[in-house]
Amino acid sequence: MTSIPYYPGCTLNTVAKDFDLSARDAFRLLGIDLAELSKWNCCGSSFPLTSNNVIGLTGPANVLIQAQKEGGTISTLCSFCYSSLKRTNLTVKDDKDRRLVVNEFLGTNYNGEVKVIHLLEVLRDRLGYGELKKRVKRGLKKLKVAAYYGCTLLRPRSVAIDDSENPRIFEEFLEAIGCVPVNFPDKGESCH
Repeated sequence: MTSIPYYPGCTLNTVAKDFDLSARDAFRLLGIDLAELSKWNCCGSSFPLTSNNVIGLTGPANVLIQAQKEGGTISTLCSFCYSSLKRTNLTVKDDKDRRLVVNEFLGTNYNGEVKVIHLLEVLRDRLGYGELKKRVKRGLKKLKVAAYYGCTLLRPRSVAIDDSENPRIFEEFLEAIGCVPVNFPDKGESCH
């Protein structure tokens, strides 16, 4: 069984616990153990948009530091956590001034080396949608489903899970499990 460091985040650890448990069970059946970080904290669920808000980076940076200690990769299912972690990682990597403040506050020397991946990327890139399709026990051919990415998985482009103008990763997942993806023109619109 392959093991991948996993960050559930606050929502999947509390009110969406069933979603978290079903994902862990499904991945286990696929031979992938989602190994929860031994120590984690809230990521803040949203990236601080003002450049002078460095303290808002410390929560997600602390998660990234823990992920670095546990292997250098972190996967998550929550789109808000994905966005917060990936954007913080990029900021710490590319913005020397903000990196210095975060590192001084946290008493560390983190440089943005962790690879942040969404569980859809794990399925596509590590297992492969072809392999996933082979393992489906009961097809969902009559189930028509619209994929919704929202803005957290597609913007900004520098951290997007897929092509931000024409994403396909979610639709390809739906096809692999036997669903029929339907066109949804607002699939990348903000949920706010």
